[in-house]
Amino acid sequence: MTDSIYTITPREQEVLRHVQEGLSNPEIADALGIGLDTVKTHMGNLLFKFYVDNRTQLAIKALTTTYRVAKHTYRNGGSN
Repeated sequence: MTDSIYTITPREQEVLRHVQEGLSNPEIADALGIGLDTVKTHMGNLLFKFYVDNRTQLAIKALTTTYRVAKHTYRNGGSN
């Protein structure tokens, strides 16, 4: 079996870093200046992308798995 390379967004990377630091969802929302529902959306995306069921598994798998951060894409035809 080959290792998968997971692709996450820059914002998901920020959320993941805070999860690895042990922050709760409300603490992550405060730290990033985003809403709690937005944090929950990012968490759901991360759990799905890393094929895990909880934040502890996510933190561990992210430390032991290769992942890449996608370049930011702009809506309406813009570019970086």
